[in-house]
Amino acid sequence: MKNTKLTTEELDKLKSLKTTQEEITNSLGQIEIQKLILEGQKNEVINQFVTLQDEQSKVANGLQEKYGNGNINTDTGEFTSSK
Repeated sequence: MKNTKLTTEELDKLKSLKTTQEEITNSLGQIEIQKLILEGQKNEVINQFVTLQDEQSKVANGLQEKYGNGNINTDTGEFTSSK
């Protein structure tokens, strides 16, 4: 088996490609970590939204029991009965 030495340019090109591949791999890992963090934040906001909807529903039901069916103008605080 005969050994042949690569040219400096060829070796430099291979090293450059390897370095670029390592940088890309590192970037992909960082992106995946960011995705996990964002997914956790998304789930937290979804839970807050569900809690908000439950609270809105309770308030709406309480107002409906107190005032009946109708509309509320949240700017003026006036209730208009639908009867």
